[in-house]
Amino acid sequence: MGLRKIRFKEWDIQDISKISIDSEAISMIIQHVYDFKVEIKEAPSAKVIFDDGDEEYHHLGDPFEYAAKNSAMEIMNNAVFISSFTYLETKMRLLCQLLNPNQGKGNIQKYKNYLCKNDQIDFRHLQSDWKKILNYSFLRHKIVHDHTNKVDLKSEKEIFDKIYSLPKIQFTEYYGFAYFHISSKDFLYEFLTIINRFLDGLIYMDCPIKK
Repeated sequence: MGLRKIRFKEWDIQDISKISIDSEAISMIIQHVYDFKVEIKEAPSAKVIFDDGDEEYHHLGDPFEYAAKNSAMEIMNNAVFISSFTYLETKMRLLCQLLNPNQGKGNIQKYKNYLCKNDQIDFRHLQSDWKKILNYSFLRHKIVHDHTNKVDLKSEKEIFDKIYSLPKIQFTEYYGFAYFHISSKDFLYEFLTIINRFLDGLIYMDCPIKK
């Protein structure tokens, strides 16, 4: 297939190589979180059949411990998602600093604008992934800044539509509110895949170099 040409100077390769290492670390964390989820699911339970025919599975162990583990599962999923977003921000800032060491802190939009302006990156082939990343940012904002997974279906319809468009996201609707849940490792892997594909588009030229 051939080597790929990076946009940055040769001495920058060591810094850029850390990107793939951090990505692999996040993948390992996602798997560990999933293993914990399997442990919760495999906890002993019994089927209870009510007089009206409804069925429920009741956990046979300590109910408080079981509830705590499920809460921990949600916290860990949110933490991995937020860490993945931080990973994206950090790497975009790194690329900006490789072009200008004095480049300060900002957000992904600021870094994107800087890279587009100063490195003449054609973002047209990255636009699809960039749009998806912006949709993920609505969920991040809810979790980090609003400290909730709740969206008002009337006053926040645009936000709901953005988050609802995310692949593998789940939600429950209750009294005019949507409660989003990250309950699948596929959601986290999909987000990480989009991030890595987007970063690759920033780092590498389109044309390969023959061996």
